[in-house]
Amino acid sequence: LNLFVPENPGIFGNLALLFFGVVLLGASIGFYISLDFGVSAVDGAVLTVQKWEGRSYKVANWTVYLIALVISMLMGGLPGFGTIVGLVLPGIVVEPINKYLSVNWPWILKFQDKPKRRAKHLEQAAEAENSTGLEEGTDAPQEEGSAE
Repeated sequence: LNLFVPENPGIFGNLALLFFGVVLLGASIGFYISLDFGVSAVDGAVLTVQKWEGRSYKVANWTVYLIALVISMLMGGLPGFGTIVGLVLPGIVVEPINKYLSVNWPWILKFQDKPKRRAKHLEQAAEAENSTGLEEGTDAPQEEGSAE
């Protein structure tokens, strides 16, 4: 890391690194949520609040992070400038990433529809099984008219 960041970047260097890191965090969250790579517990809570309340990701993110901030303050923690930036910016960055992916790379977002794809796959497998003449629970085709 010392190759990219000086040992003491100063206040403006620290602020630049803070904002760069938070924007990078928001972008990565936007990518892995959009591409359905799975979510962390916090992102799962944000998506649940978003679904329940019908709000944007940004507002749901702020809600969950604000609740966590209040709980941490009740336990004696003090928020700093970085905490506030980390609360506000990722939610703002995630929405444009999701919009960009849906407009410019819609073929990638087709992977989001896992339950429907799974149901379609199971339906196709059942049709294929029926068309081969296999009865449920058997490995060999049954001849018509044969009695067991």
